[in-house]
Amino acid sequence: MMNRQSRKKNSILNSSLGLLTQGVMMVCQFIMQTVFIKTLGAEYLGLNGLFTNVLQFLALAELGIGGAITFSLYNPIANNDTPLIRSIMKLYKKVYTYIGLFILGGGIIISFFLNAFISGSTIQNMQMLFLLFLLNSAVSYFFAYRRTLLIADQRAYVDSMNQAIFKVIQVMLQTVFLVATHNYVFYLIIQIVVTVSSNFSIYAKTQKLYPFLKDSDVKLKKLTTRF
Repeated sequence: MMNRQSRKKNSILNSSLGLLTQGVMMVCQFIMQTVFIKTLGAEYLGLNGLFTNVLQFLALAELGIGGAITFSLYNPIANNDTPLIRSIMKLYKKVYTYIGLFILGGGIIISFFLNAFISGSTIQNMQMLFLLFLLNSAVSYFFAYRRTLLIADQRAYVDSMNQAIFKVIQVMLQTVFLVATHNYVFYLIIQIVVTVSSNFSIYAKTQKLYPFLKDSDVKLKKLTTRF
């Protein structure tokens, strides 16, 4: 954990890198959308938009739980209460695993009814494409609790740098494969691989920053009153 002065410095660093990351994300999004339209066309862009909307609907399962648990971390972090932090993180991990599985299950069910949302499309294997898109969304929840700890501990800059670096890598790989193959499947597979890699990188980083998280013999505390 950090002292008050370190937190102040990190707060400034968080703001600076947060703005830089947003700029990088916007540029990457513009480049990716331009390449996407030129290589796959408007029909695939519409399909990608539909998939995004469906996943946003399923993501309502989160219901602000992340914000509540982030808030619950501030006091134990300030008091350097590592047993409580560890217990909250164990709870958060369990909750977000359930949410990820719920989104995965709900998405699989919805995949059988995609034709109700689309008419006259010439795109083949639409269900398989949606399931790949769904998998990328679901796996993003399995390490989300580690990113939240960084944010609560005024180390959001670590998460910002992680997102920016992996976003650039993703756009570079997707651009190369789209230009070379014009294949939406490669686009989706790269997205999944980068998401998993980004999450694993955050996991490894938090293991070093917070070694007490490695302990697995601590029972889950009753945290209801702290939320």
